[in-house]
Amino acid sequence: MKFSDGLWLNQRGYDVSYTEQAYEVTTTENSIRVFATSSKIWNRAMTLGGVSFDLVYTAVAPDVIRVQICRHKGSLKNQPKFELNLDDSYRPEIHENDETITMQAGSTTLTIKKGTNGWDVSFSRNSVHITGGGWRSTSYIQENKFHRDVRLQL
Repeated sequence: MKFSDGLWLNQRGYDVSYTEQAYEVTTTENSIRVFATSSKIWNRAMTLGGVSFDLVYTAVAPDVIRVQICRHKGSLKNQPKFELNLDDSYRPEIHENDETITMQAGSTTLTIKKGTNGWDVSFSRNSVHITGGGWRSTSYIQENKFHRDVRLQL
């Protein structure tokens, strides 16, 4: 679906919140968890409102990086579910500095920009850029109640 008119104007009836920064980054032996916010956080008072995202990048095998994005995790489990055959013993190389955090899984590299430098995630293989997502690439889209009710009545 298309939720924008051009680059800067959103469709009527939709509120769009984009990831702005990786506010908090934590690592485990095989994953990177990013707590991202929809606005830049300069002080503690700015954490009271806005949309937040929980992103988990997990290396499950050489050249395989799993991406999970959640807005709200708590919900009823009334949907089809199946178990994935994931190798929890695989350990990628994870390196962190002040500006970025990288995960090397085989010849595939994930690079995430940290802090108030803006949102940027990129995947490369053998130092050649494959794909990524920068400004306005990850978002939470919500249809307002009035727009939804009118759409359903038609």
